[in-house]
Amino acid sequence: MKELHNYQWPQCFIKKIKLSYKNSTKINLKLIHKIENFFYQKFKRKAVLFPSGRSCLGAILEFNKLNRSNEIYLSKWVSNCLFNAVGYFSNPTINLVKPDMIIYNNIWGSKQKILLKKIINKKIHLVDDSCDSIILNSNTLFPNKSEYEFFSLPKIIGSISGGIIISKNLKFLKFCKKRQEKNVRLGKIQSILKFNEINNKSKYDYRYNEVINSYLDTNALKDIDNNLDNYELNKKIILKRMNELKSIISIEKKSKRVGPLIPIDINKLKNHNQLKKIFLFRHKLVNTKKNTSKVYLLFPVHYKITSLVFKKYLNALKKNIK
Repeated sequence: MKELHNYQWPQCFIKKIKLSYKNSTKINLKLIHKIENFFYQKFKRKAVLFPSGRSCLGAILEFNKLNRSNEIYLSKWVSNCLFNAVGYFSNPTINLVKPDMIIYNNIWGSKQKILLKKIINKKIHLVDDSCDSIILNSNTLFPNKSEYEFFSLPKIIGSISGGIIISKNLKFLKFCKKRQEKNVRLGKIQSILKFNEINNKSKYDYRYNEVINSYLDTNALKDIDNNLDNYELNKKIILKRMNELKSIISIEKKSKRVGPLIPIDINKLKNHNQLKKIFLFRHKLVNTKKNTSKVYLLFPVHYKITSLVFKKYLNALKKNIK
């Protein structure tokens, strides 16, 4: 059977886009300030712009000087990008045995909960990976009382690149601002590779080096700027569609943040196998102590799903509810 189109995030629907090679070699501070100020207004906290969520995490790992002598906890079933990013600097582990850092995987706009009482360590760095979360209330940032939280712009506004990081550590924020002006050559190469991938012209994968990238060229910055309005549009459509979905099936209550997908427990369905031709299914860790997981149907609600397709998905789901 032909693989389903990956509808998880707005970025999965990006079409061909023009790339200009006439950009200045100087960093475009004006656009960076505009984008960072946009998210400062949303979060009420200083926000720093990076090329991606992956590069945000890379900055955290580099700042804290974590290396092969350290272990970093990641949930079972997290995406490859997290394992690859952590593996570039340190040792990823799925076992909560005295880790030096814990990365909370707040996927689908939800908060991951991990009991830390039995972990003995003089200091554990806590990071909230809220890659696809749209915040409804700035008071709910750092949901796990972490020191860092980051977001992936392709997943929330549908841009080609971009990541936003916030932190309680002022020294770290200064470190990030200095880092923005480094890696110019790498940043330009990464931007070209990302644009070429969208245009189906890329011969090389940008992902491996993205974790040490910190520079956004004008192509990437203009694309992010052009998509900023999608933040509010996406939020509005997600909230509307969540209400429509609630009318036919009970879903997890979300009042503080929302995501592009609603996970549907397959136990609520008559025959979930019939729906595999239409929907994507993914595992999610439900017990960190036992490392047990459940499979969920991913129901898309973000703005890139057309009204016609949304109704089609809604009708298909409705017919299969117990």
